[in-house]
Amino acid sequence: MNFATCKTCKYKIDSECRRYPPQVSVVMMPVRNVLTKGPTMQPNPVCTFPMVEDDLYCGEYEVKISLNA
Repeated sequence: MNFATCKTCKYKIDSECRRYPPQVSVVMMPVRNVLTKGPTMQPNPVCTFPMVEDDLYCGEYEVKISLNA
């Protein structure tokens, strides 16, 4: 029986789903402020693809085709 899982999906590359563009998150990072001589928080954008596991169901599944026979 063949299931539509990430293990055999063409969009899974190195434990990441590459079906859509990366997701952008903003993480507040502490930075040293020269004027106040203390730490302040500054937004830091981070772009990542969703992490996936081999046994997860894939709603956008397309079979991975290998050119190596």
